[in-house]
Amino acid sequence: MSSEEKEISIDSLKPKETVHQAKQRHQQELKALGKSGVKGKALKQKEAELEAKQAEELKQLQDTWARYRDLESGKITIQQFLQNGNQTEAGNANVVVLQAGYATMELSKSQQRQRNRELREQQELERIQAELKERPDPKKQEMEAITRALAGFSFDSSSPYAGRKVVIKDIRADGHCMYRAIADQINFHDNKSLTYSEVRAIAAKEMRANQDLYLPYLIDTDGTDLKPENFSRYVDQVENDGSNGKLEVAWGGHPELVALSNALKRMIVVHQQDGPALRFGEDFASAAPALHLVYQRHAYATGEHYNSVQIAQEE
Repeated sequence: MSSEEKEISIDSLKPKETVHQAKQRHQQELKALGKSGVKGKALKQKEAELEAKQAEELKQLQDTWARYRDLESGKITIQQFLQNGNQTEAGNANVVVLQAGYATMELSKSQQRQRNRELREQQELERIQAELKERPDPKKQEMEAITRALAGFSFDSSSPYAGRKVVIKDIRADGHCMYRAIADQINFHDNKSLTYSEVRAIAAKEMRANQDLYLPYLIDTDGTDLKPENFSRYVDQVENDGSNGKLEVAWGGHPELVALSNALKRMIVVHQQDGPALRFGEDFASAAPALHLVYQRHAYATGEHYNSVQIAQEE
């Protein structure tokens, strides 16, 4: 055993973070980025960059843990552990500095610049996280406001669950959440097994049959009013359940809720944080039990989200 190895204990080389802990930290970093005020394409780009960096970091950590287990079991020596994990550009794997019991390697200029850049990025992220801790949590505020609103709500007399209190039911956030929530409500009230794909098809059929009614309210991907020649493409995106990989998947919004209300001849009620619940198709209020959705602007970093409701457990 070399003199350097005698000065270094195996315990001192143990990674300071487990893979699970790293994944949890990565989730917190993504949440902090989502709340940083960056939006739209800029947010997606930063999320992609951060996820790529996290993936590389996770791979390196997994490799380090694998080598550390080999070190503990005696398959490799301390020197081999350091050589495998800390090769410099010049190929110098000798331990040259010992600080507080930790072995460090002499870094090349490019490696030092990379380390300084990562340090600055980490410091900036910590600054953002510190600022966010001092701000009100919009997700928490929104959830509290909606919970208070639902506390005073119960199913109407046309429902077999009339008078029962409700709570939020989580719906998968996958780009189909509004359609999944509608399907969940129909299945709940009518004892059916409708899928989100079928709900998308219902909305698309109604919109195709009444283009003049819906076209004035549709917005294209560039933020401008949808042109008549693009209407067919838009409705195809509404109908796309993800099976057509060549076509974008359109998220659901107010025009699609109006279309679904008209097609299903059901009132749709959307509970939200600000203001009273939105009601679509009030003329159908007495035809069948209304379908109740919860709209959340801050549920996920990716944007708007729809949930369903379910009967609250009786105390």
